[in-house]
Amino acid sequence: MFSKKWQLFSGVRLKASDEWRKKKHEFITELVRFLKRKESRLNRLQKIWCLLFFIGFCGGACVYILMDTLRHDTPRVTPNIEAIKQPVLPPHERQLLTSRDTATIKIFKSLIDSLGQSAEGRKQLEDYSRRHPGLLDSFDKMQKNIR
Repeated sequence: MFSKKWQLFSGVRLKASDEWRKKKHEFITELVRFLKRKESRLNRLQKIWCLLFFIGFCGGACVYILMDTLRHDTPRVTPNIEAIKQPVLPPHERQLLTSRDTATIKIFKSLIDSLGQSAEGRKQLEDYSRRHPGLLDSFDKMQKNIR
């Protein structure tokens, strides 16, 4: 039963895709005919100027985009990240942390503290906080909730 329905569905899908391909082919051939009719009215010099204009415009746009991306003095768009407000739950609805969770939090805190002790570690910490904004703030809030 399932295979018969699948064969019927596949046949309908193939028929629809064939019709779509035929319409696409008809549209493209009509477009080519139209462009050939328009092109036949132009003399050789006009064709050269059209080609040069097209190459110059497209090439100029590509060079502009390339140079704009390579230039670093332009300010980049950065998203505005708003602080996420933590809902206050009544004590009976709060989930209790296990001893494993608190141990993991303490280990993470010690790693963060050890990164702040060296110049290279501070740079890594700054890069990390830039890539993951708000994570350290959330960690501090979580620590306050544990105490």
